[in-house]
Amino acid sequence: LSVEMELSDVDWLVMRARNFPKSDPYSAKAWLLTAKSLYPQSFVIQFESYLVEKAAKNVNEAARSLQDMLQNFQMSPHFGQRFTAS
Repeated sequence: LSVEMELSDVDWLVMRARNFPKSDPYSAKAWLLTAKSLYPQSFVIQFESYLVEKAAKNVNEAARSLQDMLQNFQMSPHFGQRFTAS
């Protein structure tokens, strides 16, 4: 409970999406769709969305998420860190 109080809104939404098992990707997607609506310029949310689509083997959606990140966050230091670490 105390950990949740220290999280930013973005981190809390991502945590909620991650709490769903891989067998329930639709619930995770619902949380991330809400998060994207509230914070469209958040790299963390966009990247988590990409990871969910990639894990679900939704190639078209994963590619769309990656394309959005390339267009919106190409100059972000987070972008390079996440993809060179993979």
